[in-house]
Amino acid sequence: MIEHSLQDEKFTLSLKPNCSASRQQVYAFIGLLAALSFLIAIVWALVGFWIVLPFAGLEVSLVGYFLIKVNYRTQQKQVLVFGDKKITLFEGHYQPERRVEFERKQTTLEVIKPSSSMQELKLALADDSNKETIAGFLVEKERNKVRKLIRQQGILETVNRWWESD
Repeated sequence: MIEHSLQDEKFTLSLKPNCSASRQQVYAFIGLLAALSFLIAIVWALVGFWIVLPFAGLEVSLVGYFLIKVNYRTQQKQVLVFGDKKITLFEGHYQPERRVEFERKQTTLEVIKPSSSMQELKLALADDSNKETIAGFLVEKERNKVRKLIRQQGILETVNRWWESD
């Protein structure tokens, strides 16, 4: 998801992946799955198939672990703030955990075009001292929108396969 705004003569571009469930919804789903799974396992244990109980616990543990891991990845966010002299990149999960500053006049948007249909377009902001990949979690249509918005801010674009048309 892409959000942009202009406040106090600073252009702000917020990037985050599209996700369908919040952390609370994931925990509620895992709880519901655990209750249902253990209810079925207890019924089978009462009938005499007690061996089902550990597998129910293993199933819920694995599904819960992977759901939480995927949900954590969908909560990442990048915020680009374009000032007069600096471009600041904030990134993190749930809240900013890292901050990188670029000199605006020296910053370029590096566009790495895919060399095959199995690869994706990649974007990176770079200056003399830093290079950071941006929008890696967005789909290609959204990456192209980010590319356009950054170009509109007057940032020079370099393309690795410049001889190919868009």
